[in-house]
Amino acid sequence: MQCSVKTCERKVLARGWCSMHYQSWRAWGHPEGSAPAKIPSRCEREGCPRPASAKGLCSMHYAQLRRSRTTCSEEGCTKGLQAKGLCAMHYRRQRMAGTTCAVEDCVKVCQAGGLCSAHYKRKMKHGDPLLGGRVLVNDGPCSEEGCEKTAAKRGLCEGHHKRLYKYGSASAGGTETGAAQSFFRDVVVPHAGADCLLWPYARNRGYGVMGRLGGGTLIVSREACTVVHGPPPTPQHEAAHLCGKGSSGCVNPHHLCWATPEENELHKFQHGTTNRGETNGQARLTEAEVHEIRRLGSRMSQRQLAARFEIAASQISQILARKAWGWLSDDPEEEPPATKPKIPYLQDVPLEVADG
Repeated sequence: MQCSVKTCERKVLARGWCSMHYQSWRAWGHPEGSAPAKIPSRCEREGCPRPASAKGLCSMHYAQLRRSRTTCSEEGCTKGLQAKGLCAMHYRRQRMAGTTCAVEDCVKVCQAGGLCSAHYKRKMKHGDPLLGGRVLVNDGPCSEEGCEKTAAKRGLCEGHHKRLYKYGSASAGGTETGAAQSFFRDVVVPHAGADCLLWPYARNRGYGVMGRLGGGTLIVSREACTVVHGPPPTPQHEAAHLCGKGSSGCVNPHHLCWATPEENELHKFQHGTTNRGETNGQARLTEAEVHEIRRLGSRMSQRQLAARFEIAASQISQILARKAWGWLSDDPEEEPPATKPKIPYLQDVPLEVADG
């Protein structure tokens, strides 16, 4: 059956009308009725010509009303409303005003459960607000005998607390003031033996260092070379170790000489301490693989070589152009030359003697 309203071809739902006309009848009392036209009203705020949007106010004044009810009533605070006209921070301050943490000697403001934030977290984690955490003592001198520094942790200064944490005892480790300088003056400088003399104090990447008067550090091998052989010919000259044990802490003055950076690099190659080629920790190829890449360079594309050796095509290009691994000879059986650098004032010193 069709709707009884003329020009309507929809199916009957109820009372002989379709769904649309039945809803119109329920709302307005007539199947073809419609909502009465609304007469737009003006904003209730005096002097505002805008039409009313909600609660008799225009959209602008209604938004202002909402903001005034949802921001903290504390002067200068624009945070959202939490309770009793205040934001969460000011409400908590008002609620906890005048109350301190229940733990004895703690003067922090209560945060929850009558405890400050730190003690409340300890209670939640350990079941007792006094368990866990570090005991901090920030007044008085360090409890270690002879130390006049201010205590920072567990009754100890920062230095002794680090020793306690590292060695298990606050008195362990450390160096007496001036001990390194005395060892350099009394042992290193007059040393005449052929064996390596290892530096027993602080090191930087294996090389001995000591404090400088007025602050800073000095490289012991460079100072020893200056005392025995005089100042460096140029500021670029380096204190080279003829024994190859510089990174192990050798400071024997007779194992040292002034050398240019190029000569020092040749020393490293002679002693096997250079980090080029396979000895480099970041190397992804061996010398045999480099020779193989050069041999196949005219037969395979760089992409094919890169896929075969699992490296970037740009690295293959660098190898074939001798920009990478250029020091490596094309003959696998040939070794790079290793000659002693020409240092005039040390030419008469046999390298084998200094290798002790």
